[in-house]
Amino acid sequence: MRSTVSFLVRGLSVLVVAAGLFSAGSAVAQSCGFNGQLNMNPEQLAKSEPVQGNTEADLLLVEFFDPNCPHCQDFKPVMDQVMEQYGDRVRYYKQPVPLWQFSRPQIQAILLAKQQGKYYDMIDAQLTSSYAGKGGMTTDQLASLAEEIGIDGDWMREKLNSGDMQAAVNRLPYEARKAGVQSTPTLAIGGKVVGNRSAACIGQLIEQELSGSASAASGS
Repeated sequence: MRSTVSFLVRGLSVLVVAAGLFSAGSAVAQSCGFNGQLNMNPEQLAKSEPVQGNTEADLLLVEFFDPNCPHCQDFKPVMDQVMEQYGDRVRYYKQPVPLWQFSRPQIQAILLAKQQGKYYDMIDAQLTSSYAGKGGMTTDQLASLAEEIGIDGDWMREKLNSGDMQAAVNRLPYEARKAGVQSTPTLAIGGKVVGNRSAACIGQLIEQELSGSASAASGS
């Protein structure tokens, strides 16, 4: 039987099957290489968005994630290790994708935190929270997380209750599918999708892309 994930978009129930979005298990057993390419220029996703690493770097890494995806939680320390080594040479953008209806308030909180300059603080707080992966977080829990990262909890609670970010969250699954993303986490390096998500392989692929860019720039 094929696994399915359902979620709501503008009040309509949408069923996502095999070719849709789902949480993907570890890919570290795969050989090191790329597994396809995004169907859109990743620069369109990261345009005007906050990035980690070197904001002037040419090479862009994009990760699609759901804050309740257990494999996304496991992938965080991997990318922390990668960015510790390559953070001065790449840009890194994380794009949330709601796999489940209960993830939507959390992604609203992430987008609200972006308004306060705390985008990645809220992402990290959610991925490492004791509430992570347990069927979503309540408004009070998200307000508490907001306070932990320096955002007024009452402001976060009021904004979440107002639903100001619902429309923005509704667009995210469409954007992911338009890009050809089928599961989370999905990591793309320069638009090329990584198959093996080990830190060693990601580092090797980054070196490969940086070397290719340098060769192209020198005309060799």
